[in-house]
Parts: sequence; structure tokens; C-alpha cells
Amino acid sequence: MEIKSVLCNNSSSNSNNNILNNDIQQLVDNDDNEDLLTNQPIELILYIISMCNPFDIINSISRVSRLLYRCSRNNSLWKMIALNHMIPDQMNRIPIPNYSNTGNSSSSSSSLFDQLSKQYQPDINWLNYFVENVSLNQNDSMMWSKRTPTTKTLQRYCHTSTTIISSEEKGKTKFMVIGGSDCDTAVAKSDIIIVDPLEPTFKMNQPIIKKEVSDHCFVEMAELDIGICRHTADYIPGVGVFVFGGLRTISKNSCVFLSLPRHTIKSNSMDLMIYQSNKDDGVDRIIWKPLKTTGTIPSSRSDHTSTVIGKDIYIFGGSDESIKPLNDLYVFHTDTMVWEKIECLSPPSPRSGHSMISVGKTIYIYGGGVWDRIKSWVNRNSQLFKLEIDDHVGHDSCCILEWKEIKCYKSPTMTTFSSFFAVGHHIFLLFGGCYNSFLTDSKYYLDTITNIWHPLKGINSPSNKNCAGLCTLGNKIYFIGGSNGSVHVDILEIVKLIGLAIDYFLSWISKSKSYSEIMIKGG
Repeated sequence: MEIKSVLCNNSSSNSNNNILNNDIQQLVDNDDNEDLLTNQPIELILYIISMCNPFDIINSISRVSRLLYRCSRNNSLWKMIALNHMIPDQMNRIPIPNYSNTGNSSSSSSSLFDQLSKQYQPDINWLNYFVENVSLNQNDSMMWSKRTPTTKTLQRYCHTSTTIISSEEKGKTKFMVIGGSDCDTAVAKSDIIIVDPLEPTFKMNQPIIKKEVSDHCFVEMAELDIGICRHTADYIPGVGVFVFGGLRTISKNSCVFLSLPRHTIKSNSMDLMIYQSNKDDGVDRIIWKPLKTTGTIPSSRSDHTSTVIGKDIYIFGGSDESIKPLNDLYVFHTDTMVWEKIECLSPPSPRSGHSMISVGKTIYIYGGGVWDRIKSWVNRNSQLFKLEIDDHVGHDSCCILEWKEIKCYKSPTMTTFSSFFAVGHHIFLLFGGCYNSFLTDSKYYLDTITNIWHPLKGINSPSNKNCAGLCTLGNKIYFIGGSNGSVHVDILEIVKLIGLAIDYFLSWISKSKSYSEIMIKGG
């Protein structure tokens, strides 16, 4: 399961459903039920099925015949079910005045129903959406735990933590932690740490760095010759980790140190970090390639955000050398090493410290603010924006995109340096921000279909933090570091959304008496 963008493929994949596939084989000789239904309009069959208990549709009705099985997987059917069951349930639990002038929950539900029923949304897998909502309403769908490494190596903030795949170790997943600020001195770190989360001891090692100083000429070093923090790092499978911008502190060991008027600068450099696991000598290595890029190169910045769509890296906002906030959008095409500035209508206001993620080809941006050297954070906001990326970006100069602000109900109060990730049709926002000088411990998820924020239920929630790194592995999200100085790695396990396996889902609901029982238990 890829946590970031989808729980499973948007198309309904029968191969993921072992139980129902076995049921189909048992229907080969049972043609009577098929004959009775084939002459009926498919719309009528779907309408009748939609009035049944949702769990009976999957667990019982789908096993009657091959036709009913196909109907039970129909996306339009599950859209009707979601609109008739799930969305009214959300409205009953949380009145949504934004959708209705009356403030009446039934009127709000009807208004939202009308909006969603008229929209053409081909990318929504409504069955997955239904299962996600049921799962998220369970108190034990999210479970927290922690790992305590043997050293304080990962104690830092404003670093990056990136999930990578080691091709030399048969696709083994590891984490790459780059730079960050020391929790005690705020000095930018120069190290790169490789973490093996599958090892019982949470194994960490610091690889040797081979920096390319000219074509095919490398210099080995124990650490980077710069300290780096407030940058971004994005992994492109089969290529490596692309590191952009941030605050870069020139090391005393660097030959360019004396030529600079000050020690710390904001950067617009793009670097490629290629991980090579130990083979012959038992030593891990990082190939560091400062890239020569072309196109419209972004200005130097820090506290910006980035996200990946395909092989392209999108950069938004941040603050420049004078701490002036930015609201420009760039895309870096990793296959050509070319930068492109994307002109957009109705962009979010200039900001830094915001959160950004892509779900499919949609970019979401939340929160952020304006930093002042004297007043600290000013003009912080809890706005949520989205941008639909067109397939012609980079190929058609006439393509003009437009940001759209999503009006949400009960937006979270935390706004800066939060942890932001997506699971299926839901976006999660955890930690970050301050209230009366104290870090918040708020945890929310956004239903991207209804645009409603919900408090996240979970067991054994960790301490408050912000500026933490985030990595994903299977159904687990790892939170590394943070400005609270934590030495622990907090792990959020999404227990009941593992791959959205329908066979698991069936075994789960078969133990429940009814849909109502499950909803009452969760609500």
C-alpha cells in the first residue's frame, strides 16, 4: 500500500479479492439466477441493490451470480450508497452550516447530496471511499507506538526524511535523513543518515559521501561540506533523492568558505543524492551530484514545500533571502533537468512553513504564514487550496492552471510545519503549529469528497511536535525528530486500512451484526 496517494488502484481490481474470486468459480454451473436478471435494465438492478445493507451487498448479494457480483463492484452503485448512507451519517454527527443557509443538518445533507450527485468524478473509487470511512470511524483503526534508537542521532528538526528503495538489496525500503537543525544549538547539520526500519534495533549508519566536483571526478568525505536545513528532498524511483534549496551553512572545510560574505545563505541549488548499499567492503555510500539545471530556475529560498507527480517535482512558496514570503510555483522535470515556472490564476497568498502533498494529479496546500524577525509568525492561516495539474504542463505554453480554495468546515488551528500525508481519499494533518507558545497536539483528517475535517481517533498518541520528518513503509507512518527534541521515532499504524484488502474487510464485517452496529460503535 502506498500511503501517500492511494490505498489501492483506483480501478476495481478483482485480483485483490481472493474470497470473491473463489465465489465466482462456484457460480459457473449456476445459470438460473443469471437468466432471471439479464433481461432487466442494469440501472434498475443497481438501484434495487443500492437500497440494501452495504455489507450484505459485498458479503451476500455478490455471491448469488456472476452478474450480481459485477454489479456489486459497480462504481456508480457505491456512489449511490455513499451518498445515501455515509454522507448523511457525517452530517448527523457534525452539522455543516457551510453547505446550507438554514443551519439545519438535514438541509445541509440534502444540499451536499445534490452537489456531489451532479459532479462527474471519474477518479473516485466509491467502494474504497466507503471502506475508508467505515474504518476511520473505528477507535482502533489507528494505533501509535514508538521506537527508541540506541543513540540520539535522529534528534533534530527542519530536516528531511525520505523513503527510498535500495535496488542493490532486492528492493529493500530504507529512510534517508538529510541535515536539519540541532535541537540545542540550532546549528545546521551536515550529515546524511540511512535508517533501516525493518531491523529490530532500528539500524542506522552514516554513509561515506562521494561528491562529484567535475565530470567523473569525485571527492570522498565523511559528511557534506555544507550544513543544510529547511530544504526539500524528493525521491524519484530508479534515479535518487533530489534536494532543493534551504539554508546552507558553508563548512570551514570548504574551499569557498573565505570567498563568501557570510556563512549561511539561502540556496536555489538542486542536488542529486544516489544511495549505494554496501556490497564488497561493507560500507554504504552516497553519490552527491550538484546538478547543472536549465530553464526558469527558482530564486533562492527556504521553508518551501515540494511534491512529486510522475517524474516531475513541484516547488511552491517559501521565503527568500530577505525573509519575504513567496507564492510562486515551479516544476522540475527530472528527465531533462529543466526548470519551468507555472503561471497560475488565483494563487494562495505568499507563505512559508505550509504543508503540501499531491494525490494523483491534484496538489493540495494547507496553512503557512508570514515570518517576521521581531513579531515571529504573523498572518498565519488555515486555508486549504488545490490545483489540478494538466497533462500538458511542460508541453503546452498556453496551459494556464487555476488554484481553487476549498471551503472546509472546522479547519484545524495548527498551520505551520505540520506533518501532511494522504491515504486514499483522505488527507491527514498531524502536529505542528503553536498556540500561546505551546506546540499543538492536534490530529485531523480531511474527507476530500465532502471537504469536512474530522478529529483523528487513535490509541497511545505521542507528544506534541512540529518540523518533524515523515516516512512511510507499508501501512505505517514514521515521524522522525521534531523541534520538541524527541529521541523517539513515533509510528502510526493504520490497522484497518491495510491495502484496502476486501477479503480482510469481509472477514471483519462478517463478525458484526449490521452496518448500523459498526457505525454506532465508531461514531
